[in-house]
Amino acid sequence: MVPLHQGWGIFLVRVTMGTLFAVHGYEKFARGIGSLAASFARAGIPAPTVVAPLIAGLELCGGILLILGLATRLVSLLFAIEMFVTTVFVQIPRKGWDGADLDRMVLAVSLLLVLAGPGALAFRRHSSTFGPLRLARALMRAA
Repeated sequence: MVPLHQGWGIFLVRVTMGTLFAVHGYEKFARGIGSLAASFARAGIPAPTVVAPLIAGLELCGGILLILGLATRLVSLLFAIEMFVTTVFVQIPRKGWDGADLDRMVLAVSLLLVLAGPGALAFRRHSSTFGPLRLARALMRAA
């Protein structure tokens, strides 16, 4: 178990990261998936009309899941893959190492959440306290 003060630090990182991705995902939908696909095509990303809605959906839905603390490790792994691809194949070739600093930082934060989990105030931590899992455990103990 993570000590309390570390859990709260991870919580702050998780919620900040979730908010960042949720806002960016929303902006991608608001500007239009066609516009996003066109920018992906200019960047040389393969199958931009397929990838654009997937990335926008991942960022919007994944960001919300991070804020709630649901599927933190899985969502963070997907974000880490996204940030690795954008860093190595888009940002560094276009802007150089220094131009990819934000993407590298988000990649590092994604990996932190993959390794550390959701921290404090994660819905996941409370999901087994109430509902079907608790009932199943109680029934198994009674049997």
